Order: sequence, then structure tokens, then C-alpha cells
Amino acid sequence: MEVNDDGNSISTSPSDPVDQLYAMFNRIKENQSIDKSSENDSVFDKILSEYATASAEPHIKRLSAQLICRLLPGLNISESHQKAAFNALIDLVEDDDSQTRRQVISGLPRLCLGSSATTTTNTSSRSNKDSNRINEYATKVSDVLVQLMQTDDDKELSLVEQSLLSVLSSAAQASIRAIFSQLSHPDLPEAARRRCIRFLSDRILCIDRCQMTPEVEEVIVEQVTTALEDVTEAEFTCFIKVLASLQCMQTVSGRQRLVDAICAQAIDAIDPTDSAEFEPQDLACVGRVRGCARQALPFLSKSIISDKFVTYYLDKVLPQLSQVPELADGDRPRLELMQQLAELSSHVSPDFKATDQQLSCLLNQLDSELPHHEDGSSKSTTEYNFSHIESLLFAVHRLTQARQDYFGTNAGAFDALQNRLKHCQSASRSYQQSLKPSSDSTNSSAISIALATTSKICRLIEYLLLPKLLSRPPGQSESSAAAALTPSWLLGGQQKSRRRIAAPNIRPSDSDELLLDSPTKRPGRDSSDAAGSTTSRKRRAVDLPVYRPPVGKFSSAVGPMPKHSSAARGGRSRYYNVYTGAGAVASATAGRRSSGSGNR
Repeated sequence: MEVNDDGNSISTSPSDPVDQLYAMFNRIKENQSIDKSSENDSVFDKILSEYATASAEPHIKRLSAQLICRLLPGLNISESHQKAAFNALIDLVEDDDSQTRRQVISGLPRLCLGSSATTTTNTSSRSNKDSNRINEYATKVSDVLVQLMQTDDDKELSLVEQSLLSVLSSAAQASIRAIFSQLSHPDLPEAARRRCIRFLSDRILCIDRCQMTPEVEEVIVEQVTTALEDVTEAEFTCFIKVLASLQCMQTVSGRQRLVDAICAQAIDAIDPTDSAEFEPQDLACVGRVRGCARQALPFLSKSIISDKFVTYYLDKVLPQLSQVPELADGDRPRLELMQQLAELSSHVSPDFKATDQQLSCLLNQLDSELPHHEDGSSKSTTEYNFSHIESLLFAVHRLTQARQDYFGTNAGAFDALQNRLKHCQSASRSYQQSLKPSSDSTNSSAISIALATTSKICRLIEYLLLPKLLSRPPGQSESSAAAALTPSWLLGGQQKSRRRIAAPNIRPSDSDELLLDSPTKRPGRDSSDAAGSTTSRKRRAVDLPVYRPPVGKFSSAVGPMPKHSSAARGGRSRYYNVYTGAGAVASATAGRRSSGSGNR
């Protein structure tokens, strides 16, 4: 510092721009410490106008961006200078130099931190003014970072995600609202939207627990529910993953709320007066219903019901199910809709009762899948679509459990259906007999599934539907056998992640009902496997070597166990020779005694 002729102090700044920037940075810090913050406007304005510009050298732009991000959170400057500083950072984030862009991206989260006196992760200790400033910057920074997700640079994209996660951990509510505001913007590039949704589904659990309060979770639920109104199938899956990861969704009421949200997405509105109909020819509509049911099924249980889903399937989907086209790529949407109805029907509430119209529609659909036999003629089993029949039989069984009076009041109307079910049962057994030789020679999964499918059909018809059609309740043994039934499409490794319809209660003779994903707990011993266990013990005993005691001249020399041998009961000593047998113990002991006596 020098003094001129008038006695005023002047500063001698170095010629290097880097030194000038550091000098101005130190001057601003010094003014803050001596309560001269009013002089910082001119110094800060010089940084913005001379160094944080597109014409500056790349290393100067990077340094100026770093200093601005460090100074701006705790700097007491005018609002116009704050806006100018943020706009300068936005200009630098669009710079042609990748290093400059990365420097600005990594520095933007610093704007969302508190001032030096209130920097903390606990928002309760911040002043209202500081919180408002943090929320304002969090909104702006989140908007910028979401738009930057369209970059093709992988390193830059990773840095953007890290910065956005830092902003979420600093001001979660403001950042989440800003992110979903950008997602709803029509001008947001598709790549940025896709990456942002994937980021939310993968990194939502990484937010600081101090920030993930119940209020923040409610904001997430509110924003996601609004966003679900216009999403693709992949985006819908990601958003459901976000909701399922929240703590408020881990309770029974939370899971039910999640299932209802999924159901609303599939149906658009559950109101019976709604004019929105199921369009079977519209592949997008069919795919939406299938995808929503796929997402909802893993969350269903005894406490989490599917009444709204089942009502929609019975009223809107089932009457037009025959019009759903089969796709050329092997996809079978009609079969999947039937299977989903069967699974959803297993999780209705105890108070749910299907109407006569709904049950009639379901039985008519089942009747359409059964070939009509005239004059007692038999038809080939190739006319039966056993997969469709099994799905509909399970749905009929589940939905008629609460309507035992339905078949009694309409007994005469089901004579034809009763005969067709008997023919179907006979055809299923014939098909089973034809498949058993092939199953014995090969381990084909298709044959196993076919056998399981026909087995379920036979047991459902014999134990459940025929007694109901004959207006007599199933016996106790029939009910227990029915409780053990699990649909064939839930058996095997292809559906391990899917929830089972009913807990397995398999009898020993029902080998075809065993679940591959059943618990591996060891079964208790009973009299039924006593003979088998004895045989297995004998088989294991044959494989073990038989101990033979020493004979001949070694038998008289066998003494007590050697001093350094193992104390374990029945174990071998370290002098045991596996090649010469147990007799080597005696020879080794005798050798040690003779050598010991010579030494003494």
C-alpha cells in the first residue's frame, strides 16, 4: 500500500491477472472482517466485468468462477450484483472449454450452502433470510443442472449428477420442486428428461437423512403423483421405484396408497361414471394396464387389497378381452391379462363381493374357452388352450368364495358348463398321460409347465368348481387341497421375483405342487420317512472306512494315548500313518521309548 501526494492511499496491483484476482478476493474478505462490506460491490463488479467473461483466458475463467462460487453465498452485496454474478456463472457453464464447464458445475452447489456463520446441514438453525436465499439458489441451480443432463460427455454428466445430489442434500424441497418443474416443461430435451428420471430412481436414497423429512417425502409423493399423468412405461416404472423407496411408503397404509396410485394410473379414474373405456385394439392402452398391474402385484398382501383393480378388470377389460390382439413377436397380452386377473383376485378384501353381472361375464369368458361337445363326441386336446383355462378357473375360484349363493340361485343355468368342465378334466388327464413319457426322458421346462398346468386344471375342477356347480360346499379335505394350489406360471425360476398367490400347503403325494422358491427349512422327522432315513444312514455307513484294531505282535505293545496327541475324542494322533494303518501308532510309540531310554 502506497500514499500519494494528497495523502490518500493507493494500491499497486500486480500485472498478472491471477494475482489480481487473488488480491481482490483477499480485499473482499478483509472488508467483511472489518465491517466494510459496502466497498465490496465495486470490487466484485470488477471481477465480473473483467475476468468472468467469454473473452478471458480459460484458466482465468476457471479461477474467477471458483472465486465467485466461494464468495457469493456469504457476500453482502446488492441484489443486482447477485443476479449479475449468477448470470456470469450461467454464461461460463456454456463455455466451449470443457474444463471451464466442469469447474462451474462443481462450484454451483456451493451457492446452496449457508453463510459462514450458519453453514450447517440442520435447516432449523438457519435464519429465515439465509433459508430463503438457499432455496432461491437451489431452485435456480437445479433448473440449470437438469438442463445440463443433455450433455454427451460422460464425465460431465457424472459431475452434473453429483452436483445435483449435493443440492438435494442442501435444500431438498426447493430442489425437488425445481426438478419436477423442469420435467413438466415441454421444451426439455428427451435425453435430459430420461436421465433425470433415472437419476431420481437410482439416487433418491442417497439424499442426506437430515433433509429427507416427512415433509420432503410428501413433496416427492405430490410431485410424482402429478408427473404420473403423462409418462411412458419406462418412466412409470422409475417413478414407482422412487415412491416405493420412501419411508412413508413402508407402512400398510403407505403401500395401499401406492397401489391405489398405480391403479389410478391404469384406469385414469375409478369412478364408474367415467367415460374412459378400455381400448383393446390400442396397444398403448393394453400395455399401460398390463404394466400397472405388473407394478402393483409385488406390493399386494392380505392387508393390501386389490379391489379397485379387480373391479376395473371385471367391468372394463374382461368383456372386451377377446378383442385384444396377439402380437407377432410371441407376446401374449391376452394371456397375461387373464393371469393378472387371477392373481389380483387372490388379494381382494373379505368384504369384496363380485356382482352377478361380473361373475356371469367371467363364466361366459370361461365357457368361450371350452370347446362345445355335441352328442357326447370327444374332441382333440389341441382345441383346449390350457393356459387360458387355468387362469380363468383360478379367477372363478377366488371370486366365488364370497358368493356361495351364486351357483345355488342359478343352478339350472350351469348344466352345459358342468359337462364342458368334465370334458376338459378328461382331456387334461389324457394330455398328462401323453406328456409323462417325454418328461421322464427329458427335463424340458415347457413339458414341466404343461404338466403343472393340466394338474391345476384337474384339481380345480374336481375339488372346487364341480362341487359349487352341484350346490354343495367342498369338504374339508377338498378345501385344504385347494389352499395348496398355486398357479403354474408362478412355479419355477422364471417368476421367482413374483409374489405367490397362496402359501404352499403341499401334501407329500403332490410332488407337482412343490415350489422351487419355497423355504429351505429342514422338515421335521416323522414316521413316514423313518425307513428312508434308516436306508440313508446305512448307505453313508458303507462309504466310511471301518476301524480294525491292531493284531499280532503290535497288539501287546499298544499303550496309552501318546502325550502330544490330540485330546479330541476319537481323533487321530499326529503320528498316525494313513498308509500303514493304526498299527503305526504302536511302532512310533515303541520307537520313541527305546530312543528315550538310550539317551537317558
